Amino acid sequence: MGYIGRRMSENANEAYKKGLLPRSKFTKKLLKENGWSYSVSFFNWLCKEGYIVPLEYHHTTPMMICTPFYALDTISYVSNNYDLESLYEIYLQRCTMRDILRKKGVQRVKILVSRAVMGTKSDVYLDCLLYNKLYWWAKDKCFKANSNEVALIKTFDLDDFADWYNPNREKIERQICIRKIYYRKPQNG
Repeated sequence: MGYIGRRMSENANEAYKKGLLPRSKFTKKLLKENGWSYSVSFFNWLCKEGYIVPLEYHHTTPMMICTPFYALDTISYVSNNYDLESLYEIYLQRCTMRDILRKKGVQRVKILVSRAVMGTKSDVYLDCLLYNKLYWWAKDKCFKANSNEVALIKTFDLDDFADWYNPNREKIERQICIRKIYYRKPQNG
């Protein structure tokens, strides 16, 4: 596809027709009309930090600059599913992610998972995060805390990394911080 005049690609024009907009078009008025009660700068920060992700990227100038395009229903999705109060506190630099994790009662734990659940020849030790009565090993892999197939071995302080390592920790913590309720179907139930 080509360009429409010197301003934007035909694909960008199609994105507009589908109702997608670049971040610069999310004005205070548009955000308010769609149920957003926070500032435009907070919305922009959420986009820049990757909490809100674009649906498409298109060239909007002949200089080949790629512009992210967002859907209007992103506003209602974020408002309904994200813990905006906590994210706003981070945005204002009144607290850190670690503070939010403490507030939500997150703990670092070492667990022993039965071989039946893991599908292995022996039981497996895992370093997980305990949140919402689930032991989180990865963003999409968790275990019920109140199960006979999983045993709690040790609880660690949130800042204690000695003898505790989970390669998925930052991704899990980020999801716990940004979501009102973070839940996945447990592996053992």
